[in-house]
Amino acid sequence: MVSSKYAARASFLDGKGITVNEMAWIIKGIVTGLIGGHIKLGAYAAKYGISMARSILSRAAVTAAARVGLLTKISGWILQIAVNVADVYGNFAYNIAAAWDAHDKIPNNGRINF
Repeated sequence: MVSSKYAARASFLDGKGITVNEMAWIIKGIVTGLIGGHIKLGAYAAKYGISMARSILSRAAVTAAARVGLLTKISGWILQIAVNVADVYGNFAYNIAAAWDAHDKIPNNGRINF
């Protein structure tokens, strides 16, 4: 049987806990998903908030709904750019996972032990 050079690589499947790299990947995915949801929320507010405001409220409410939607989209884009820059220059997700590893059940072993 030919063994792969990756056969001994650490993984959450070996029952020893989640590695720091895997947790960094999970944290990055959660942050990206939350930012994406924030941007979609702005688009939803801009689209449906304006139509609802037009049907029941004044012109000031229409402009307020449009402003909220636009500001939410803009702040989401700025937040997404900031997170991408922080990830490129500081690898924030890995740093969070490493700090978590330093304070878990077995400190500094390269795994997150719950």
